[in-house]
Amino acid sequence: LFDRRLIDDPQISREEDEPFHILLLDETFVQNDRITIEYVATSCSYVLGMPYDESAELAAHAEKEGFSCLGTWAHDECVRLAGQLQNRDIVCRVVPFCEGGDRAWQARDARDESDMKRAEDTGFN
Repeated sequence: LFDRRLIDDPQISREEDEPFHILLLDETFVQNDRITIEYVATSCSYVLGMPYDESAELAAHAEKEGFSCLGTWAHDECVRLAGQLQNRDIVCRVVPFCEGGDRAWQARDARDESDMKRAEDTGFN
């Protein structure tokens, strides 16, 4: 989950209590035929609590451009969430924070599941 090759820059802080990102990689879409933008978007919505429209946009961007940033969390939370995505055959990596990766939908606490939209509620399963 934590690709050390991506954090070799000594100018980048990598303390575990600092924020990290989850990157969705284009490798996700070449594994098998069932991995579609809709599947990835639904999985991201379910696991991350991300609005479906944004997750579909980020999935399409990753497929076309090579990767997209799914969001920013504390290291432990990133590893937990990335593990859940990987259990759904989504190829992603946890990398240290850099400016510009924040998502507006993350303004709420991602651990508070009370208003989290589940995949089965989207009608795409």
